Amino acid sequence: MSELDTAQISEDLVNLEVEEIENGKKVATIIFNDHDRRNAMTEDMAVRFRVVVEELRSIKPDVIIVTGAGSAFSAGGDLQMIEKKQSQPYEQNRDEMFEFYNSFLAVLDLDVPVIAAVNGAAIGAGLCFASVADVRLVAEGEKKNLGFSFSKLGLTPGMGGTVFVPLRIGEEKAQLMFETGDNITPIEACEAGMFDEVVKLEELRERTREIAIRIAFFSEEAEEILSKRIDKQVLRDGLVKESEGQGASFLTEEHRSKYRTFVEGLSRK
Repeated sequence: MSELDTAQISEDLVNLEVEEIENGKKVATIIFNDHDRRNAMTEDMAVRFRVVVEELRSIKPDVIIVTGAGSAFSAGGDLQMIEKKQSQPYEQNRDEMFEFYNSFLAVLDLDVPVIAAVNGAAIGAGLCFASVADVRLVAEGEKKNLGFSFSKLGLTPGMGGTVFVPLRIGEEKAQLMFETGDNITPIEACEAGMFDEVVKLEELRERTREIAIRIAFFSEEAEEILSKRIDKQVLRDGLVKESEGQGASFLTEEHRSKYRTFVEGLSRK
């Protein structure tokens, strides 16, 4: 994408806040900010997210928090983007999805601890992104608002989900969630290992900040967190496979049929 195209993308899609605390320590908060669309991950959002990551390279935060504006963390991949892929060649889909996922997961290249503060629904790629974070908090609630919707759209998983989700909840549970596409509650997700803590929504921001400041001041904890990350080449190889799988599945009749059914279901709600 050209510099002109990038300039036309709204900065409001992804906001960045940086808090300077004592001794020069910094906590950065990245906010998905398309709440009218429940922070669906669009291609424009991906470009803006990458710009924010590049800004953070010079800011050099000690900890990064990622959260969502409004009532959702992220509803996952944008449906209009998905529909567009149905008429594109496989190679274009494959390459675009690889770049799309890399734009969000570039936050890991900064080599500082990342905390996901999941303030509401996290679906599909949104929940996969949350699973990538080193520390994961989720707002409590009775709604089943966490899940992987890929199978309901006739798609294979993406956003590093095939790499990170099994690490969080085990191969068997991950496979079951991917295959069924069923949603679960925050408590169920925490019990499965997807999250480290369930927190009252009104306390989520402060609890996340508390953890971020603690990590920022204790370098040993930050080092331990980073030491548990998977090898970057392993992640890249996983993203290549995911992009190939999705690039092909966009063009199947199964996907088109399930996509139509999914969209029709949303319109009836």
